[in-house]
Amino acid sequence: MKNIFIIFIYFIIDQLTKFYIVITIPFESSYKVTNFLNFVHIKNKGFILGFFSNLDESLLLILHILLFFLAIIIIFKLIYVELRFRTVSILLFAGAIGNSFDRIFKGGVIDFLDFHYFGYHWPAFNIADLMISLGVIIYILFFILEGRSNVHRPS
Repeated sequence: MKNIFIIFIYFIIDQLTKFYIVITIPFESSYKVTNFLNFVHIKNKGFILGFFSNLDESLLLILHILLFFLAIIIIFKLIYVELRFRTVSILLFAGAIGNSFDRIFKGGVIDFLDFHYFGYHWPAFNIADLMISLGVIIYILFFILEGRSNVHRPS
């Protein structure tokens, strides 16, 4: 039950940040925050970094639903089978729910964080994307560190 509450809190944070952007920044506009960060208001109809955004909307929705259910199966397996991955699972699940909610009810994901450096821009993203990325990074680091501890060293 505690995990569901945490997922819900992360989902609310993601949705509130997107709502704030929608009501304060006009669509496809930008607001300079620092020399390396802008807040933008865009709608990503594709997947990660805008991939598949040119697909027919019904095909995109079917693809999204299939990937969402696949993600749920994997995440629940991690939560209930591999207890050591609980934090990773919570981050992945909350991010997936946040972006899925946008895709299903808003016709696309609201992205607003635009990092740039000397004219190079990272594709805009949101808090749900950040949670998913953080979950994947923690998962990878776990296996790297676990692999190092299992390496047999000569005596």
